[in-house]
Amino acid sequence: MTATRSSWFELIKALVKCAYYLILMPFVLIGTVITAPYWYPKNKRKRCQKRLELMVLLSGGQIALAPESVAELTDADFEMLVLTTMEVWQSEQSWVYLRIDWAATDEVAAQTAALAKQLGIASTFDCQGLTEEPESIETVLNQYGQWLKGHGFSLLYLEQGSDEYVAFACDSGQCDRVLQLAGELNITLSAV
Repeated sequence: MTATRSSWFELIKALVKCAYYLILMPFVLIGTVITAPYWYPKNKRKRCQKRLELMVLLSGGQIALAPESVAELTDADFEMLVLTTMEVWQSEQSWVYLRIDWAATDEVAAQTAALAKQLGIASTFDCQGLTEEPESIETVLNQYGQWLKGHGFSLLYLEQGSDEYVAFACDSGQCDRVLQLAGELNITLSAV
């Protein structure tokens, strides 16, 4: 008797599963296909707007991209676009971010001074604690981040898995918005 109940239970379970795949699943798929023209472009537009806003905030309002230049990019490609755009802008116009090789202790003082000047900070950051040891770079950049806070700016590290330090300075009042946008766009930024 128990074996019969068990086999009936298994049969009913199999029928419910079959009904799910044959009846309900096509409606879900059809519903997705029918509504996709509504929600997909809307989400795509929102993502594009967030990317453009993030670029403006990271560059201090100096760099604005055309919407069509970021609309179709993957997250990784957008991150590369941010870095290459910043690099081109920096070499042509002004200092907008830090990009220091993991062992290039000689670049720290020059880049931090150039960024501070671009931010309109008159005082000079003292790179005390910087030695020839590559490990000292991270310590000094953390000190620089604290120093920037005293001047109304936040230093944001870009975690990209490379062997260099990439950091952006933004107005402290906009820091939360930048971190929120970056998180929504799968870009790993962390505040010092």
